[in-house]
Parts: sequence; C-alpha cells; structure tokens
Amino acid sequence: MFPLTMNDSTQPAAPVSAASETSSATSTETPRATAPAPAASQRPGHAGRRKGNASPAASPRQRHPLLQTLAERFPAVFGAQPLPLKVGIFSDLQLALDGEDEAALKLALAQHTRSNAYLQAVASGKPRHNLQGEVVEAMAPAHVFHALTELLRRRLRRAANAAAGAPASGARRRDDGDVAAQWQWFERRLSQAITQSGLPATAFAEAASTRDAQVRAVLERVVEQLSALAAREEAMLAAYEATGGTVADFADTYGLSTQEAGLMLARARLRRDAAASAVHAPAAAT
Repeated sequence: MFPLTMNDSTQPAAPVSAASETSSATSTETPRATAPAPAASQRPGHAGRRKGNASPAASPRQRHPLLQTLAERFPAVFGAQPLPLKVGIFSDLQLALDGEDEAALKLALAQHTRSNAYLQAVASGKPRHNLQGEVVEAMAPAHVFHALTELLRRRLRRAANAAAGAPASGARRRDDGDVAAQWQWFERRLSQAITQSGLPATAFAEAASTRDAQVRAVLERVVEQLSALAAREEAMLAAYEATGGTVADFADTYGLSTQEAGLMLARARLRRDAAASAVHAPAAAT
C-alpha cells in the first residue's frame, strides 16, 4: 500500500537551491509549503542591498522577468535545458550583471533552481557548471537524492489533486492520479541514480538523508537489491577470470547473451577499480 502523500511531519531534505548555489552546499528539511523555504536574505526584513536598475519582483506563479535576461546572457546553463550550477554562482552573476538589483537577482535564481527542469537536471547527476557552461565540479550524491525526493513530493501532490478532481496548473500526465506509479517512478530513478554515481549502494545511502519513513524504506530496498546484484556480478567476474576463456564462452555457460555478459563483467570491473582507487586515495594524497 503506497501512501497518498509524504508524511508532512517527516518530509525529506530539500533539494539544493539558491541558498547553496550562492554559498555552500548545505541541506535543510523540506517545509510544508509548496516550495522550499527561502534563504534568510529573501525573507521579510532581509531584502538585501539595492543597486540601480531594479527589476520588478515576480509572483510565485509568474516567471521572473530576470530569467529571460539570464537565458539570453548565459544560454548554456539558463536555456531551455538548464544545467546544474556551481556552488557560489550568485557571486559570479553579481559580477557579470553589475548594477542589477541584488534582491531581484536572488529571487530569480531561487525560482530557477526550484523549477522542475532544474531539479530534473540535478536528479540526473549531471555535474555543476559555471556561467560559460564549463564543468567545474561533480554533483554530490546527497544533492541528487534531495532533488529526487522533491520531485517525488511534487508528483504525489499532483496525484492527490488529480484524485480529488482539482484543476491542474499544467498539462496532466497519464499517470498523475496513480499514487503507486509515482512511488514506482521514484524507486526506478533512485536505482538509476545510485548506479550512475559509481558508488557502492551503501555509500550512496550514507550520503543521503531523509526523515520520511516511506522514502527511507524505498532507499533501503533499492540498496539491498543493488548490493545483491553487485555481489552476484563480482562473483561472476571472479568465475570468468578463473576460467581464462572468452566472454562468448562464459556467456554460453551461464545462459547469457554475449552482450549481457560483457556489460555485467564491465560493471563488476568498474566497481572493483573504484573500490581500489578509494583505498589508495588517502595514501596518494599524503
């Protein structure tokens, strides 16, 4: 039985948004509101220092007018297919847009980093980029997880609205009213994210954090499944290397196609190499 919504009292950590893009990568708990709570500089009484050429503020349902400027000036990262931004991007924007209203720029950046398109980019595990679209740092597993949980929260809200017959704010998906489908989507995407991270499933889980019992249960189930798969593939790699035969012969022995066997052995090698690199990294650093 899948819950209709995530437990409000135990919401998962919020995805990385403007707060961390402007300073450091910190995570906070998702509030009950539709969007994550704004940074202190965006709250009443913290309007920020004003400069010339102030831009009008946008209501929560309107696209901030500054986003069009950002898309035109920096299409590589603010275009139709946004890319994850480097931590500290706000300082770069202030330098590039000298004279722009600071408070308006913070609001525009917050709206951008809370958009579904941006969260999808973070959830996909893409690296972080500077304003020129150059890769500057890898995406932290915790940020991938937080983006996925926020997307799940939004999908569950849409499912609840669809079930109640409430009007949709945009085009409905075919599975909008299917709560189980949203949790299945989350489990599938989480499995993909852990696999793509290159980390052992248990290491990814250690980096992720949530107080939501249902989300934690899915995370634990996925980790168990991936750990069992990894153990099986590592055993198969050891058996293959012991035979000294070809991949085709090995695949035939175990009733696999050559492609299936090759991919399985490649994944096992990558995990083994990653583990070896992690072991030797501290020694190399010293």
